[in-house]
Amino acid sequence: MLHDISFPIWRRLFSLGFDFLELKPWEWMEEDMMFGVVQPENGEVGYCVILGKSHPSPGLAIFKGAKGLHSYLSLWNTEKKVNITDCILLSFEPLDKFWKEEKELFEWLEMESEASFPLIRDHEKGMEAWPLEDEEEARLVMFAIEQSISMAIRFKSERMLSAPNDAEHHRILFRVPFRKGAMLLWKDQWQEVKNEYETGAKAQANKLFLRSNCQNLPVKAQRKWLMEIFTFPKLKRPISQRPYYPYVLIVVDPDEKNFIGEFMFQPPDLHEHLQIRIKDLLVLEGYLPGTFQLVGEESLELVSDIADELQIKKVLIPKAPQLLEEMKARLVKE
Repeated sequence: MLHDISFPIWRRLFSLGFDFLELKPWEWMEEDMMFGVVQPENGEVGYCVILGKSHPSPGLAIFKGAKGLHSYLSLWNTEKKVNITDCILLSFEPLDKFWKEEKELFEWLEMESEASFPLIRDHEKGMEAWPLEDEEEARLVMFAIEQSISMAIRFKSERMLSAPNDAEHHRILFRVPFRKGAMLLWKDQWQEVKNEYETGAKAQANKLFLRSNCQNLPVKAQRKWLMEIFTFPKLKRPISQRPYYPYVLIVVDPDEKNFIGEFMFQPPDLHEHLQIRIKDLLVLEGYLPGTFQLVGEESLELVSDIADELQIKKVLIPKAPQLLEEMKARLVKE
């Protein structure tokens, strides 16, 4: 939690946040301007985008690694909007928007009362926005804010930064650290990148796991399983854990109109646990169906590799039939 990050790092983070707010770089920078900052200690990259022109809350989005870069580019290139997913967001909010522990932290750091304070939240797909809990991640944010201030000041005169089309053509401007004696210095470096992160969803099949558990099951070629994987609309709040919107797998027999099974997954566990639960249902039912009818592109993508390994035919169903919609509605009401 908050106490896992040292006071000097918190002090530096908030100090830089106030410097960023005072500078107001969104007044002259666009959201299609992007650059990478390399964390000196571990080489992790944060891709920085200054928000303000179209985003409701001015601030800084730090997209984490290849996944974050893809998240930013995918929506920007289609809708010219910044997708606040897979990033750490610096914004500025009144004190009542902060956790009790954060307010106490402001007091311990002897910070003066302000109209707005730097709010730093991790935005991960399927998870509730959450404060920083890891010192290495906090240090990445610290360096990213520091270099964003520097780049914003430079941009006023140089007008040279990466844009989304640069990334599509594999070149992005990075701020790269180097040491000269005991001093940590920074330099510009244009680097090639590959926007090849696979978003979604395809869960890689564990071939040995599936074969060892399912190879002796008979095939019933005429049987079909209708399957959908969707995001549950209600937030789950496990004790002492980060709240999340679970993924749900529902499986029914569309011909017999029988319910076969349902499972919920935490977002980080989806890929690992999906094939385990599908295996459980196959073993419980005692056969391999001839066809998986998969509702929506995401369900198809998720189950594709598993179905291929089991030699089960895949059929895309664009819209959930009434039977499945009724089951989903009952599940949400419970």
